[in-house]
Amino acid sequence: MIVEENVLKSLEYLLVLDRLGSGCRTQAGGEFLRALRPLGDAGSISLRQARTESLEKLNALQGNLPIPETLPLAALVAATARDGTILKGEELADLAALLGDLADLQKQLDRLDREKGVSDTQKTVVKDWHFQLAIEQALRDRLARTVSSTGQVLDDATPELAQARHRVRRHRDEVKSFYRDLLADPDAQEALQDKVVTERDGRLVVPVKRERQSRVPGLLHGLSTSGSTAFIEPSGAVEGNNKLREALLMEEAETARALAEATRAVLVHREALDRAFRAVAEVDAHGALARFTADYDGAAILPERGAVPALRQARHPLLSLQAGKDFRDKVVPLDLAFDASVRGVLVSGPNAGGKTAALKTLGLTCLMAQAGMPVLATGLTVLPFLSRMDSDLPDEQDLENHLSTFAAKLTALKRMMESAAPGGLVLLDELGSGTDPREGGALGLAVLEKLTASGALVFASTHQPELKRLAVEAPGLANAAMVYDEATGKPTYRLVQGLPGQSHALGLAKEVGFPPDVLERAQGLLPAGEADLSALLEKASQEKLLAEAARREAETARSDAQKLRADLAEARKKSKDEAKEIRDLARQEASGLVKNARRQVEHLVQGLGAAPLAGRDPGKFKEARKALNEKLKHLEIPAGQRPQASMSLAPGDPVVVKSSGLRGRLEAADDGKAQATVRLEGGMKVTCDYGELEAVAEKAEPHKVFVRGPQASGSGKLEVDVRGCRLDEAIRIVDKFLDDALVAGQPFARILHGKGTGQLRKGLHEHLKDHPAGYEFRIGEWGEGDFGVTIVDINR
Repeated sequence: MIVEENVLKSLEYLLVLDRLGSGCRTQAGGEFLRALRPLGDAGSISLRQARTESLEKLNALQGNLPIPETLPLAALVAATARDGTILKGEELADLAALLGDLADLQKQLDRLDREKGVSDTQKTVVKDWHFQLAIEQALRDRLARTVSSTGQVLDDATPELAQARHRVRRHRDEVKSFYRDLLADPDAQEALQDKVVTERDGRLVVPVKRERQSRVPGLLHGLSTSGSTAFIEPSGAVEGNNKLREALLMEEAETARALAEATRAVLVHREALDRAFRAVAEVDAHGALARFTADYDGAAILPERGAVPALRQARHPLLSLQAGKDFRDKVVPLDLAFDASVRGVLVSGPNAGGKTAALKTLGLTCLMAQAGMPVLATGLTVLPFLSRMDSDLPDEQDLENHLSTFAAKLTALKRMMESAAPGGLVLLDELGSGTDPREGGALGLAVLEKLTASGALVFASTHQPELKRLAVEAPGLANAAMVYDEATGKPTYRLVQGLPGQSHALGLAKEVGFPPDVLERAQGLLPAGEADLSALLEKASQEKLLAEAARREAETARSDAQKLRADLAEARKKSKDEAKEIRDLARQEASGLVKNARRQVEHLVQGLGAAPLAGRDPGKFKEARKALNEKLKHLEIPAGQRPQASMSLAPGDPVVVKSSGLRGRLEAADDGKAQATVRLEGGMKVTCDYGELEAVAEKAEPHKVFVRGPQASGSGKLEVDVRGCRLDEAIRIVDKFLDDALVAGQPFARILHGKGTGQLRKGLHEHLKDHPAGYEFRIGEWGEGDFGVTIVDINR
């Protein structure tokens, strides 16, 4: 995708990346994220999206991954390779610790490969990271053998160093033994200033009183500040000190050689280290994007070649980041759709009404999607695969070139007309402004026609009445308006397509306190019919806005009805299955009782027949046995035969369906099938077995099972909402909710905990794992609430 850096800057794309980069856990991850740019092929875009989605799943499973900082060590290894410097012991220790962190990160990533519901692409991404993070065990072993965790070079770094340090210890012990004997000598004690051994010039010496220096013959290595003490290396210690000094020099040389060999071992693995450092930065960057997705309702939208743009509930990412957790309330979402026959949309409306914000929202959404980043819009959004994007938004470079605002716009328009081509998107701000309105409008329309004729898509804002009028007639162009609320005198920041917007200059002037006489005079100076036209357009805009709101409400109601029908169908199927299971079980138990009774009677008769009592007639026992068998036959239930039943309720009686808690009235009953027809509240009919129904009082509330937060939200719901609750409070609510749901025979339950930081979800999952009921649960699928919802299987 071709897009100039100054265009990325003017659209605030670079500022968005900077804000997202500040959410990374490491400096390297922040730099990686800030370097992301739009891509030119769908495969690379899809791969970036899969990386973010895989981190989103991992964050949901176990919280944020531990990401080590790599940038300082990466720079150090690069400098070592370039300058040939030797790494210090502390630096090698830091590198060894980092290699351990890389191994831990590998283990954390591997967990995703074992989880269900993970796509093959996401598993491939994780395996690729695992490969990139792999460093040969030989390097880790070498560093562990060379330095301690604090950076001290170990004896086993090389065999030569071990020998050198052994000699140092031996000679030091010999010198110490000499000095112990010296300090214990009574004659020497009288000459010593203190009974201590100190060091001067790398040699071990003793402090001797100056006036008695002759009592301790040896080499003078200095005097005290006062001159009263001489630091003497006794003659008897000179040879031992020489040997110790020689051993120390050899140890120093071997230590340097061990560090040099370890540094060379690091450089041998430099390519693998660079690959691992990049992978860590990449994991950190995509982890930040995953948190952005979870916190701001982001979605992965793959651009499609030749698609017609359609933004659904799109929010400006920078404004959302600035609003933080209140973004849903503070940032008005944008709905925008290009008709298949429209190549250019001309949006108009009041100053500060959101035209430029809408333009930037469209541009940023397209740029971020083509960079493989999540966008703040619903999954119904459709974005085109762009070959180029350009804009005439002001840029600091124009000011540096001493161009006026209008001259800068003309320069940008010239550039865009020369480079416009199919698959491109052009964003124009305040088209036709900065000069005479008539000439500006005519020039603006000519530019629009030139750009759309090239095959590019154009989204432009304007205040020019002539442009708005001509856009109605020009083929391939359409008007849109930013709605202004006349009642409050403030913009709504909502876009309505199909109508031109009004500037509302007089209304805004009234808001800031213009004198009434000035406003009245300005109103009178408007051209004939201008005021009437403005009023007409405003009325049409309001009517279209109301129609759009009604359409959205209708779509919501339809979606709710479809969900209710699906829930009822599932509940009805579950009730029938349970009823059949109960009947089969009862039939088996009854048959078993009959057989058992028959066996007991047979044993009893046989026993009596084998030893008949005096005066008893054996024939009577046979007759009794025959009569008993006839009676037992009547207790057996033939396979497949339904028992006849009767319904004590009359049509019109209020009932509740026990399996779902839904309330309604009995309409009809079939004793042959033992089934009844119930009309539920809301008008829907269901058929269920007699055993599923329960009579209720006329004004009785239906059995309430499900809750939303601490308060009940009505019956028949399959969800509980604990968003905003503390973990302990949420656990208490969920436990009560699941107990009631189990008693009511609900098939499943939805726990709404939200995405947020993931801590509430993680705490609830840990609790459910140890729940006495042994519930099975999972994260919601796409369309069920994703990571903001947990589905609990009540049946199991």
